[in-house]
Amino acid sequence: MRTFRRFVSRVVVFFVSSAASLCAQLDIRDGLVFQYALDETEGTTANDAIGSYPLRYWGGTPQWQQPGVFFHAANQHFFKFSDGVPSLRETFTMSAWVRSDNTTGWRGVLDMYSVAMLVIDGKLVLENRGDPFFNEAGSTGFGNTDSTGTLEWGTWHHVAISNNGSRTRFFIDGEMDREVVHQVIPNQTVDIQVGRRDVGAIDYFHGAIRDVRVYNRELTPSEVGILHEPPNPDETMAGLWVGEMELNEVKNVTTGEWGEAGSPFYSKAIVYSDAVENMLLLQEATLMRTRGGEPREAIITQANLVANYDGIVPRGDKLVGMRISSATFPLPSDKVAFAGTGSGDEIAVSVTLPAAHPKNPFRHKYHPDLGIGREITRTLTIDWEDEDLPTDGQRRAVVSERITGLHKDTLEVRGTAVFARVSTSQLLNP
Repeated sequence: MRTFRRFVSRVVVFFVSSAASLCAQLDIRDGLVFQYALDETEGTTANDAIGSYPLRYWGGTPQWQQPGVFFHAANQHFFKFSDGVPSLRETFTMSAWVRSDNTTGWRGVLDMYSVAMLVIDGKLVLENRGDPFFNEAGSTGFGNTDSTGTLEWGTWHHVAISNNGSRTRFFIDGEMDREVVHQVIPNQTVDIQVGRRDVGAIDYFHGAIRDVRVYNRELTPSEVGILHEPPNPDETMAGLWVGEMELNEVKNVTTGEWGEAGSPFYSKAIVYSDAVENMLLLQEATLMRTRGGEPREAIITQANLVANYDGIVPRGDKLVGMRISSATFPLPSDKVAFAGTGSGDEIAVSVTLPAAHPKNPFRHKYHPDLGIGREITRTLTIDWEDEDLPTDGQRRAVVSERITGLHKDTLEVRGTAVFARVSTSQLLNP
């Protein structure tokens, strides 16, 4: 029988989310072939949330703008050639958030060789380049089909195109704009390109793109609505969670048996979860408020961005942010993604700190006066004790940690944790 203890602290930390229950509720991961959140802050690679098809950037250094990436000139796009990418059949859904900054011309959002999603003179367009081509009338010919509505320039819009083999549906900002009965036959070869259309004349996007997704099924209108407007966070575990862990058991490296620790160790961490269970372990977070329009609470993980927002709590005659940080689980960057998106009730994340990393708490070899460090890897696992969504803003879990590199044997400890939600905001570095 494990017992839970409550703690009072000015600095709190941790996370999380019940993967299975939320995925079952939203069913938004079913059929997801790849997803590019485009939420990196540096580098030239866009990672696939599914983990299989990273994209390389072509045309210099991406202008990451949190969220999304800004394309401002020709020859700027992400791409991956067709090796290993599954081919689409007649049924698919393509979606993305776009902010177009050019009023005329053809602008490629997502190109997959046989089908492409474009913005052409303000219209959302599906280009069908299958063999044979099928046009909107259902006969063979040039395969462009477009939306009825147009996109406002300089404004973020969520766009989606779905097809079930005999009809195409266009969605703008979560609402179905148009349904067209016609045939689309994708080719077998698939090249993924984000930010340009690549056939004949090459057409580059001007503006920003984020959260590009492709499903191998036709999403329903209600599911597309979820992509545009995530569910009420009170009905999910989206937001920022603070937890305190009491690690009071240790595994014997010789026998492999768990036993009570001589004294418990109290550890903290910070975790963010969005509405579809993409989860991040954070080094620190500051709760701020956006400027302009209707102010909304935002979660900021980078200190250099704090000045772009307004505070939320009074200090004297000023409003300041509410800062949350962790000293017991240092990270090499401001955030690290948990593996997967929550296919069950147990989630884990591994963090490696090089021997000389300034945040490595074990830089010494045998004594603090020695300068020889140890590269260590810490794996944190969270196993939820129930599947119910929280009704009181708290959730309990069994937590464990594995440390390799510090000792010849792997060190393992475990204990219990109580998590409390400190913010329902889903705006992470907006």
